[in-house]
Parts: sequence; structure tokens; C-alpha cells
Amino acid sequence: MRILTLVLALSLFACQSDEADAPEVKTNTVTGIGLNRAILQATLEEVGPLKPVHYGFLWSTEAGVNVITAKEQELVGQTSESPLDYSIELTNLSPATEYFVRAFVSNPSFTTVYYGEEVSFRTAQPSEYLTTLPASAVTNTSAQLNGALEDLHELGSVQYGFAWSATPFTTLLQATVVVVGETAAPLSYQAPLVSLQTQTTYYYRAFLSNEEGTVIVYGEQLSFTTN
Repeated sequence: MRILTLVLALSLFACQSDEADAPEVKTNTVTGIGLNRAILQATLEEVGPLKPVHYGFLWSTEAGVNVITAKEQELVGQTSESPLDYSIELTNLSPATEYFVRAFVSNPSFTTVYYGEEVSFRTAQPSEYLTTLPASAVTNTSAQLNGALEDLHELGSVQYGFAWSATPFTTLLQATVVVVGETAAPLSYQAPLVSLQTQTTYYYRAFLSNEEGTVIVYGEQLSFTTN
């Protein structure tokens, strides 16, 4: 009888030891990277004894991201069951910027946090999307602005055109805007300017925006001087 009791006890211990001592989470490769978006992915490999566990992501523009240094964080869900894959799409990132991301798992009170490895990615450069080209046909009162949409990537259909001003500028709000058209494919385009002042320097940039107007991409700012 004692032998049978010992065997049952060892069997119960073996079953209990199959559970991980702590949650385990893996930060997977970032996909769908664009100008201001990216898809973060992770795998909760072991739930562990903390049930339910909360899981999500932390990200920052500086390495060594954790719950204290993270610029942003997102709780994706919670579970008491088996391992799972999870992801979120970020849509408020800055172009041409390096980000560091880590998946995390915590207990419900967030007093104990477990991290996946840190993964970095860089959002796209505006120059991958469009280029401001030199002005042509410059006279004393007119000029032709030139631009090229190189690749629309994740943006799909876009509006495109130019912004211009007699002083340097950074946004559409500081300039005169000329919308040339809409497209879902790369192309070169132009816009004529008339009634300009003689011997005056003008500044201009090609731009595009998505259909919702939530993403605006600028080309390099160039200039020309009328005769």
C-alpha cells in the first residue's frame, strides 16, 4: 500500500512539473512596416502558474525598453489557457525612425512582468515614396513644378501635388497647396505656376496624402528664382 501511495504521489508531482515555473513570451519579427505603421507580433509560449496572465507589447525610440522606459504600451488580452500568438498594428509612428519593441506578460496587478527579447525596426523614409524634382520652364513670372511618385507601398490610392511659398516652410498649412490628382500607381507629374514676382526665390515640395488625410508625405524642399 505504501508503494502504491508513493507511485501516485510521484505521478502527481510529474504532472504538476509539466507546467512552466513562469510565463514565457517571444517577441517575433515586425511586419507591415510603412511610414507610420507596423505590425507587432509575439507568441505566448508558456502561460505558467499566474492565471490569468495579461499579455501585450511595449515600444520606444530608445533601446532597453521596459515598463518604466517604454514610450508606449498596449495590453492585447489575457488568458488562463494554452499558448497563443498575438499581434497589434501601430498607426501613429514617425517616418524614418528606429523603434524598439518587446512583448510582455504580467500578472493581473502588473506587479510581476516577464519580457520577450527586444526587437528593433525602422519606419520607411519619405524618399521611398516620392521625389521633388527641379523646376523647369522658369521665366520672370512663371515656372513648372515637377515631382514623381516612386512607390505607394502600404498607402494604396493617394492624392498628390505640390506645396509652395516665397519663404521656406515645413507643412502644408504654411504654404499654397496645388492638388494635381489621385492615383493608385507610381507616376511623374507637373503643375504650372503663373503670376509670380520677378527676381524672386520660391520654395516648393512635392507631397502625397492617403485618402483619409491622416498620412502626409513630403518630398525634399527645393527652390527656384524667377528671372
